[in-house]
Amino acid sequence: MSNVIQFRYNYYENTYKRILKHIIHSYRLISVNETIQYSEITNKRGYKTDYVVYGDTKEKPEEYIRNLFLSKKYLWNQKLKQQYRLKRLSFEPEPAEIDENNITIGYHDIKVIGLTNEFYETEKDLYFSIECKRLNKSSQDVEKYVNQGIKRFVIRQYSKKMPLAGMIAFIEEGNPLDYKDEINLKLEKSKEIMTKSYLEFLSLDNDFDFSYLSKHVKQNSDFTTITLYHLFFEIGHIIIKSA
Repeated sequence: MSNVIQFRYNYYENTYKRILKHIIHSYRLISVNETIQYSEITNKRGYKTDYVVYGDTKEKPEEYIRNLFLSKKYLWNQKLKQQYRLKRLSFEPEPAEIDENNITIGYHDIKVIGLTNEFYETEKDLYFSIECKRLNKSSQDVEKYVNQGIKRFVIRQYSKKMPLAGMIAFIEEGNPLDYKDEINLKLEKSKEIMTKSYLEFLSLDNDFDFSYLSKHVKQNSDFTTITLYHLFFEIGHIIIKSA
């Protein structure tokens, strides 16, 4: 790795860790200050889907709580951003990822932009991406976390020029440690994802026990490895199903 690439990696890593600490701080505030109710709604075809409902509008619970994190009270709170030295960065909800053929290939849950200011460049692929998944004991939850989360970074659908990215698990029920073990087992069995290091605890905050790090072989990239940070947030006390 050249000195320039090493410098960039160190900068990305240090900045990303400050972002993660900011997110953990916001989670603590949300845990104390917020309560969210959602309802199960049946559509015309008979399919049942959970929604947070406000008047004539509705939002899926995992998207609503992501948007709550991105509100002015939390990730966009200027005092908090200043505390973690992130004032120049912007947190954007669900922006499109467009490939070189001008085709939309996906939507980031959270995209952090503003990194180009550090390098005096206008490279649009310099950003941080964070995928959010809801875990509530559905048989598909862990599979989605792996194949619609981790895999998207491995195959360069997202963060194709970046050496690291992140994921947030919103855990509605169940033990975070059990989910961590299930995800690792799924990775062990995967024929599409080559894992160099399975989810292992990484201390980002002295009072937060569910932060993890994993490393995977990244396909067709200057950075041969993608480092993923994982935050598991227990939200069962925050988001409640209406009777």
